[in-house]
Amino acid sequence: MIKQNKTITSLSVGFRIEDDGALLVADALKANNTLKHLSITGTYTNKGVMAIGKALENNTTLKSLTLSSKSSSTGMCALAESLKSTKIKELNVIQEIGDSGALALADLTEVSETLQIIRISESNEASKPFGDDATKALARAIVTNNNINVFTVNGGFGEVGANELAQVPRNAKTVTCMVIESSKLLLEASKRYNEMAAKHTRLNKAIKSNKQKYDSSGNND
Repeated sequence: MIKQNKTITSLSVGFRIEDDGALLVADALKANNTLKHLSITGTYTNKGVMAIGKALENNTTLKSLTLSSKSSSTGMCALAESLKSTKIKELNVIQEIGDSGALALADLTEVSETLQIIRISESNEASKPFGDDATKALARAIVTNNNINVFTVNGGFGEVGANELAQVPRNAKTVTCMVIESSKLLLEASKRYNEMAAKHTRLNKAIKSNKQKYDSSGNND
């Protein structure tokens, strides 16, 4: 259907597809030049994510991509590299991201001339917090790119990285909505972010910090 489609511009696949299904979608995407919005939710892994990314290389039609998978940071890295040659405007990713995936996403953000909306969520609650270098790279990429309007991230952060994120509202010229969700976000950094955001009226949202989960964990390291 996707291969032969000449009229459908939006497609959402939510049947918990596995790698085989993701590969079929990827194969169909290679011949499609009308789809503008694509959302795929499933249990597909790196193999599926990498195939989808590869199929989208040099695609100038798709504007919005949402992928919710069981992929690891390896898949995130490959996807970010593939999307560099697209005209994607909105990227929503729910999967294991890790430091390498965050760095790859930062690299994509720096070079993209069309990306406006980024929403990423670390799906593996057992994952370590994003390292300071990865978090700083993401924050600086958002500031460097003059097209980003919306940036939301759900993951753990260390103090240095969280403080770097707290500076984004002051330094980013185009961001109008920024949401940080983290059970591991240090409360002091959270306070600084709120104070910074309050001074910049262009921000529609400040922060969603899961303080209750953080407080109950008793982990203040």
